[in-house]
Amino acid sequence: MTRCRTTAVLSMARTAMAIACLVAASGCGGDDDGGGGTPVPTAPKATPTPASTAPPAGTATPVVVVPTATPTPTTGAAEFAGEYSSTIALQGVEEAHLDLTVGADASASGTLEIVDLSAAVVRRRNTSVASNISISVGFVSLSGSIDPAAGTFHFSGNITGPEGPIPFDLSGTLPSSPEGSGSVDLIVAGESYSSTISAGAGPTPLPTSSAEPTPTAVAGGCGHGVFSTSFSAIVDSNMVDRSPQTMGNVNALSSGDGLGGFVWVISAAQCGLELGDVSHNVVIQGSGVTTPIQAGTYALNTTSPPFVGVTYMETLFNPLAPAGNYQHAWGSIGGTLTLTDAGGGAFEVHITAPMGDHPLLHSGTGTFDLELSGTIDQVGP
Repeated sequence: MTRCRTTAVLSMARTAMAIACLVAASGCGGDDDGGGGTPVPTAPKATPTPASTAPPAGTATPVVVVPTATPTPTTGAAEFAGEYSSTIALQGVEEAHLDLTVGADASASGTLEIVDLSAAVVRRRNTSVASNISISVGFVSLSGSIDPAAGTFHFSGNITGPEGPIPFDLSGTLPSSPEGSGSVDLIVAGESYSSTISAGAGPTPLPTSSAEPTPTAVAGGCGHGVFSTSFSAIVDSNMVDRSPQTMGNVNALSSGDGLGGFVWVISAAQCGLELGDVSHNVVIQGSGVTTPIQAGTYALNTTSPPFVGVTYMETLFNPLAPAGNYQHAWGSIGGTLTLTDAGGGAFEVHITAPMGDHPLLHSGTGTFDLELSGTIDQVGP
């Protein structure tokens, strides 16, 4: 009787333990005959989960921070940093000079200048070579920025001209390497032109034709002196303007010719030109002379050294009506040049010369006599 009661108690204890295990959802062993062993809990086995290699939430954000993308525009702009220049041929004898400076921050500044070119001639011992006289007839300062990724630029506005603003639109692409070249498109006064642009500084902007007199200029001048000209005995000439002219933009220089002699170039141009005006120019050339510019009387167009000659030109420049542009030029066929020392490096100038067909330009017809009087108040090296 006692054994039966004991067996029943043990059976009831086992049943209670099984129910407890099921309720706790534990892993109690059903074959444990001892009944006195402590159950091994399974929950602690899940605790290693945090040791997983997956990064905690939020740790990925700093990795994608923008610093890696921010330098991109700066780097692109730095690749284009430097000076660039372009010469754009326009109608007739004019061209546009573009000078652009790009900073490492993609900023861009520069100038756009319209220049009127008149061909001159410098005589040497046994030949003649072409030279140029340049007159600025329009100028504008540029300021803005480039596209640092593509190297493109765009400016528009008005060029300051003698008679008022001249509308322009300028765009282009900078070269991708210092040795390469880019492209430029210019629309000025409704006409379209194209050219290339390359690394390097362009020519120094010229003083505009309407520039104020410099401190060294005499009254009425806009350069280093004043020339006055008149014409007579005109025969079968295509001269457009035969009235007396005053040219205040006088420049004179002399330099060694590498052959033991010197080259002289004395040029004069008008100041205050307006669009549609006729530009008048005089150039005195000398080669094979033995000294820099000095006082004396010199025969023009001789067959033995020194070779001294005079070129007279008239040019119409009007960017608003390019089809009306023209240039006429005549050369001296005799006469004399007289330079008188006026002290302090200044000279008085007098020319009497018959003018006819130019030896190279051949654009002026007929003959006339040129009378020139004036002053040079500064001679360059």
